[in-house]
Amino acid sequence: MDYYEYTSPSYTTTSTASSEIGAVALVIMLIVILISLAVSVLMLAAMWRVFTKAGKPGWAAIIPVYNFVVLLQIVGRPEWQVLLMFLPFANIYIAIVVALDLAKSFGKTSGFGVLMIFFPAIMYPILGFGSSRYLGPAFSPQPAGYNQPPQPAPAADTQSQQPVSDAQNGQPQPPQA
Repeated sequence: MDYYEYTSPSYTTTSTASSEIGAVALVIMLIVILISLAVSVLMLAAMWRVFTKAGKPGWAAIIPVYNFVVLLQIVGRPEWQVLLMFLPFANIYIAIVVALDLAKSFGKTSGFGVLMIFFPAIMYPILGFGSSRYLGPAFSPQPAGYNQPPQPAPAADTQSQQPVSDAQNGQPQPPQA
């Protein structure tokens, strides 16, 4: 049997196209990483400012779970709701509710809160570095009978509220009812 006819020469071809594609992919990855890093630093600085405007320590924005606990404190929600961030679908709900409450806590509209949900990298810096001031927690637990309309405060009687002066020592006394 003659094996000479069955041998084939080995050809190797090299292409510069694969190395060029790798170089382009590397450049694109570096650009994406740099943009992600810049957005992360911007968000961190914005959250730091939001926390300090609300009277909380700015460094709390750096700590991963604690920063959400502080956000819950700022908007007036119970701190146990941080556990909802670890449950699928509940985490989406609580993130939306906290963003809406945070907007209201700084005197912004619900529309601003919706924009905070969809464009956080733009809206949190506006909230943190803008002129908005912290007005207090937007969420407050409802008292018993929470479906009842608010009751007007009783009118103050200015005559009975005047302090009475003590004739003996000249000190004002509490109002007499």
